[in-house]
Amino acid sequence: MIQFESLRKRRLLICDQNIQLNKIYNNYQFKKDNISKNIKQQKERQINKMAQRKVFSHFLNTITKLDNLIHRLETNVGKVHSVSPFSQILDIKQQTEEQNTSSKTTTPQINQAKPAMDTKPVENKPEEEKPKVEAKKSELKPPTDADFQQVDIRVGKIVECWKHPESENLYCEKIDIGTEVRQIASGLQKFVPIENMSGLVLVMANLKARKIAGFESNGMVLCASNAEHTQVELLRPPVDAKVGERVFLEGQLEKFPQEMQPVLNPKKKIFETVVPGLKTDAELNATFEGKKWMTSAGLIKAQSLANCHIS
Repeated sequence: MIQFESLRKRRLLICDQNIQLNKIYNNYQFKKDNISKNIKQQKERQINKMAQRKVFSHFLNTITKLDNLIHRLETNVGKVHSVSPFSQILDIKQQTEEQNTSSKTTTPQINQAKPAMDTKPVENKPEEEKPKVEAKKSELKPPTDADFQQVDIRVGKIVECWKHPESENLYCEKIDIGTEVRQIASGLQKFVPIENMSGLVLVMANLKARKIAGFESNGMVLCASNAEHTQVELLRPPVDAKVGERVFLEGQLEKFPQEMQPVLNPKKKIFETVVPGLKTDAELNATFEGKKWMTSAGLIKAQSLANCHIS
């Protein structure tokens, strides 16, 4: 009996130990599954980030160009600038760039510790050269007289003007620029009454033709506007100016031939370079980088907007 009782107790002890071992094994298996899930999720996030960066690097230039084009079209049409449809993509791109720059700024601290153990300071050279490359990319080319000489601005006469049938912002005009009558769309409905859409105006004549709201537009009527784009008015040449003559800078008549200039290549961004330098001065004169615009009949003036942008 005594031997049987000891065997029974031993059996119970073994059963208890098996139960505890099963619990430990189950806990271990549960933790292992959680760890593997976390590792899998982290790998998936890293793969998604890498794929996202590849997509951004492939399509970013196109997205940026589309965003700039939408901004220019809204300006030409006279529409208040709306939030970019690509804002989320551009924001994510900016975040990834900030993460990349932050990681770049932290790596030199690790590299600086290496020369203490290694007497060869060769590894510091790439870090010193990179900021110089980035500085060159960030430099913007200032507009020059040579840039403005590539832009063909003509004295035009509005022959006909009507409201665009499908737009509350656009006028459709036929404008005589001397050598031909151009069709041009202008976003001036909310700023200029239709009865004032007549007489002499200034036309940027060598922009690439494009469709605006389905209307083929071949040129741009130049106006002065305040910074908020709540006031816009036509730039008017002198009454005696000749239809079709080319606008030139004061004292530079010989550098502005009267022959029609080639269409501006959008890839060279001459228009985008010149526009920041187009302004009215305190005396309402149209200027480029402080140099006054001229016609054979004299200066070109805005009606009331001084020290404002021209576009």
